[in-house]
Amino acid sequence: PLSLTAHAGVAIYPDDAANRELLLQAADTALDAARSAGDAYRLYDDTLRRAGESRAEIKSRLQTALDNNDLMLYFQPQINLRDNSLGGCEALMRWNHATAGWISPEVFIPIAESSELIDALTYWSVNVALKEWFQHCRACSETVPVSVNLSAKLLHSPEVVDLVERALNIWGAAPGSLVMEVTESAMMADPKAALRTLSALNERGVTISIDDFGTGYSSLAYLKQLPVGELKIDRSFVQHMAEDAMDRRIVQSVIDLAHNLGLKVVAEGIED
Repeated sequence: PLSLTAHAGVAIYPDDAANRELLLQAADTALDAARSAGDAYRLYDDTLRRAGESRAEIKSRLQTALDNNDLMLYFQPQINLRDNSLGGCEALMRWNHATAGWISPEVFIPIAESSELIDALTYWSVNVALKEWFQHCRACSETVPVSVNLSAKLLHSPEVVDLVERALNIWGAAPGSLVMEVTESAMMADPKAALRTLSALNERGVTISIDDFGTGYSSLAYLKQLPVGELKIDRSFVQHMAEDAMDRRIVQSVIDLAHNLGLKVVAEGIED
């Protein structure tokens, strides 16, 4: 026996659209909203219309930003707590639009992931991270790894391996100098596909880091199989550990687990 759930999106002619194609698009938008909210149905309305127009506008602006190289990367340092040395950095994408101002990655990344733009966005970020960071490293006469986030969508695409390999070859990056971060929840969405992609990246000298560890309910059986070199403890456990004994125990347990598996540990959210 199977338990099924149905969702419906409703658009009405001519109030919501003037022709068949636009009417179907409106109904599809309403259907997506119903699925996201877990509702049985959703009527197309002005709220959905404005949201759809906003998404379309941001997608168009993002394509232009990519074409004109208007995006930028900020490099967040990762500090080795044993000696306060620079142990690496994470490349974080930022977008300051000429008229709209700063647009949050929480806004434009999901829009890119729902379209073909995420491929170009990932290729751009890997190339720029390698180029800019290693120019900095050469100037400082030290080489530390740079971390770049890997989209959940590309995690299950074999093309990302060729994409990363081309970027490494272009900038002559040494093996182990690039770290690809993938969230725990994205990895667990399809562990077998993730294993194939991450293993192929690891074979090319790329270090794999599991981001937001502790929030995705990952199986230790898969963690044992994956070619992971680093765990990043989610900031939700780190930020309040000074006053929350349970958070301290969780953080200590993750550190012990990682070190027993021979993995590096990065803690997010250290602010005091």
